Amino acid sequence: MRFGRILLPVLLVIASATLHATSAETGRVEVPVEAIPVPATPAPLPRTGQIQYALQAGDNGMIVARIVHEWHHDGERYVISGEMQAVGLVALFKRQKVIQRSEGTIDGFALKPLRFHLDRGDGDIESAAFDWKRMVATMTNKREWAIKRGVQDGLSIFYQVGRGALPAEGLEMDMTSGRKVERYAFDWRGEETVSVPAGEYRAWRVRIRATSGDPDLKEVWLGTAAKLPVKIRTVDRKGTVLVMVAEKIRFEQ
Repeated sequence: MRFGRILLPVLLVIASATLHATSAETGRVEVPVEAIPVPATPAPLPRTGQIQYALQAGDNGMIVARIVHEWHHDGERYVISGEMQAVGLVALFKRQKVIQRSEGTIDGFALKPLRFHLDRGDGDIESAAFDWKRMVATMTNKREWAIKRGVQDGLSIFYQVGRGALPAEGLEMDMTSGRKVERYAFDWRGEETVSVPAGEYRAWRVRIRATSGDPDLKEVWLGTAAKLPVKIRTVDRKGTVLVMVAEKIRFEQ
């Protein structure tokens, strides 16, 4: 079981665990994206903050890990870090911490990554270095990928999605996990109330899919106040559901 891959990019913080859970959603009525209003104005990333998540196997499943995101910036440069530690029975098999780090600059409300690093332990490392002059990103294997304005990494993407212009029909954004660059479509599904251990929040629900047709589904709930991710849910092609729910949130504007 490689829980390090749970963080890509749901850290999308994204997943290849062998715990099985149902992916069926009940009681939900889907509304066409075009009919849903989206946030009218962007929000700057708070200057500093921390979110502690519990990682659940399934929508109401057992907690298999805890994840802590921390960030700070001075208006020009930012650092976001993510650390995951298995808990309970899972910790008997996966003792290493999984660590992520994104560093870059801030251009208006946009995060502009310069370096991304993912360490799953046991020498399993992936990284990306962004060259904005040449418009390429160099991956762990030294392969270069062409990048476009707005590209994010597997950690910064969750803190960028609530910033910048948000067209009503959704937006598309490139993301890299340190192996390749892939394009994702972001569809706003409307505002709803979401309850997590940290409290009850009004949040924008955003659905994320790769434009390549990959069946994996990712959803993030952004608290409307600061547009921070209070909940992140992934369903992989095998139907495995993993859910990150915020247990503690603190930030300073």
